[in-house]
Amino acid sequence: MVRIGLGHILRGEANFELVGQADNPDIGVEIVKASCPDVVLMDVRFPSGNGIEACREIRNTAPN
Repeated sequence: MVRIGLGHILRGEANFELVGQADNPDIGVEIVKASCPDVVLMDVRFPSGNGIEACREIRNTAPN
């Protein structure tokens, strides 16, 4: 619910482009690899997967 709400807020901002949302960390990592965003908002707790490990993988794949 929070992820969806933040998505609606960011879509309404002129200076932001929402490039993706994911309900599990593996999909989040794939979105980052495909779109190279400037900012990633990631929950560290997922029912399936580990957000902290996903953040590490994102940092290793896209250090900027």
